Amino acid sequence: MNGQNGSAASLPRSVAKNARELGHDVVSLAELQLQLLANDCRESARSVVLPGSLILMGATLAAGCVPVALAGTAELLIHGAGLSPAAAFFSVAAAGAIVAGGIALVGWRALRGALRPFRQSRDEVNRNVTWIKNMLRRPPAAGAAAAVPRE
Repeated sequence: MNGQNGSAASLPRSVAKNARELGHDVVSLAELQLQLLANDCRESARSVVLPGSLILMGATLAAGCVPVALAGTAELLIHGAGLSPAAAFFSVAAAGAIVAGGIALVGWRALRGALRPFRQSRDEVNRNVTWIKNMLRRPPAAGAAAAVPRE
């Protein structure tokens, strides 16, 4: 060899150094990603209580339909409005199902909003994976520090 940079003797050390640096960066990114996920979980857990309660209330109403109140309402329709028993009971059951569905829908919409913080984690993972792929495809120029792209 002629002693220039890139000689056979310095190449393995350079490759090992770059591999160590890349490994360190990947581990650092993974650690930061886990911290972000933990924060998102804590934030979402706090905001899921009300929507979850609304869904539970709606499901309870749909499953039980408050039998005594609904049956009483049907009886009122039979005697007060002159409906047949079948029509009265069906009308009351339909109304109960509509109310239950409305409560559950409100809870579902609130729950979807409570899970928005996970978008940040997903976006960050996507940026990190893209950065890792780029680093593995073409390493940075000698002496240049590679940074994770931020938006």
